Amino acid sequence: MSLDVSTFVPVPIPTNQIFCTQWHAWVHGKVARHFKRDKDRILDTAQNVRVRLLTKDFIGRWFFKHLRDELVDKTQAELMLGGVPVTFVGSIQPTGGRRSSIDSLWRVEDLLNFARFDYERYYYSIQGHTIDSDKVLRLLGCVPGQYSSLQSMYRQGKLLPSELTEHNCKRRGIIGLPPSACPGCEHGVGLLRARGLSLAHDWTGQSATAASKLRWNDSQLAPYLRDWRKANTVFATPQFIMRTSLKPGVIAGLLKYAEMVIDHEVYNDFKRMARSDDLSCSVLNKSVSPEYSDSESMAWESGGKDGEESKDRVMRDTRSLSKFTSFEDAHDLARLLESADLTDEELDALQNVDLGELTVRQYADKVGKPVPRVHRVRTSAMRKLRGGEVGGLDAHDLAHDIAARHGCSVSDMFGPGLIGPCVTARAEFFASMYDAGFSIQSIAARFSFSEDRVTAAISRASVAPPPLG
Repeated sequence: MSLDVSTFVPVPIPTNQIFCTQWHAWVHGKVARHFKRDKDRILDTAQNVRVRLLTKDFIGRWFFKHLRDELVDKTQAELMLGGVPVTFVGSIQPTGGRRSSIDSLWRVEDLLNFARFDYERYYYSIQGHTIDSDKVLRLLGCVPGQYSSLQSMYRQGKLLPSELTEHNCKRRGIIGLPPSACPGCEHGVGLLRARGLSLAHDWTGQSATAASKLRWNDSQLAPYLRDWRKANTVFATPQFIMRTSLKPGVIAGLLKYAEMVIDHEVYNDFKRMARSDDLSCSVLNKSVSPEYSDSESMAWESGGKDGEESKDRVMRDTRSLSKFTSFEDAHDLARLLESADLTDEELDALQNVDLGELTVRQYADKVGKPVPRVHRVRTSAMRKLRGGEVGGLDAHDLAHDIAARHGCSVSDMFGPGLIGPCVTARAEFFASMYDAGFSIQSIAARFSFSEDRVTAAISRASVAPPPLG
């Protein structure tokens, strides 16, 4: 029974490029949900996912796997077959409309059967691995167990067993040279002959068992997966299909399939990262110090038990570094408190609130002072700390001298500017502070800058500042 062609409307099928453009944020979100830490890798993994979607032709894989029962018009049917005029192909019957009409409808399944489409062969991914003889026959579209076909292709030089392809052949590409011209080929032929396999043997008789155990490099199958022996002659994915309504569409099924591809690629990317990037920071010291790598938790001392030239492994106490950091912070803080000329009231407020464990209200109740009074005392102390001395020189005067020498104001020097004289002045000022004995952490806290910006400014100072004091 013929269908009423006038009731059908086209439902568009996106291309791989259009999908990656329109669903860019969606792909990024599906990748990001796999990451619980090290989120800096999300962008690289999302880019790898998009490359896989494009190179693997995931639109075609999804279409030919899940939409084989759909209908297409005459233009799309001919597009699938590479321009073959379906009007004159008697083995394909239209589902709706006249055969010669441009509005005629054709079932995708019938078109694929005419093209002798094999999904596994058409979308086989060549990995450069070796596969067995039965798998090769399956990908060539031959009868299972017909090892004589492999022998015939071996005789023509189209397919070679792995014994002849796992070495750098010296005669490859040179026509007319016998196998004896290459020691590797001669050794491979000897291995095949020892198993009763050669061009003189019958691979379908007594040698069939040995022939079934041969291995073949799948990179040789590239010319034989599509359009070979008039099989897999599908050249494109349709741009749209014909349905009686636009709803339900195809986007839901497409997104579900794309999500499966994304999950597989993210999983593979995690395995690749575990083999390469993560090895540089992984802990291989039997969890002696899980938060540190080997280079930080182990050391080697010369002059061990076996002599002066031997070295003994010594486990380091990585937590001892925190004591040095605490000492540096205490030293910097003591210098700041001494140079700021604080009153006893201001010093007591800082020691109990900022350096102690009391809140402002608890400290106010302890000393019997109003809370606003404590806030004013702390504010005055902080202002003095920011304007204290550096190595015997007042920080306020030092900042003005450096700013005047570079032709900018103090507000510009401590402002958000990233170009101009203020950057050079800021670098010299922070370098002077650093040379005077202040740590990067104390400088950052004192002048309300991030530690990264202070470090960059100090490293940017190309000329050492004049000595202070």
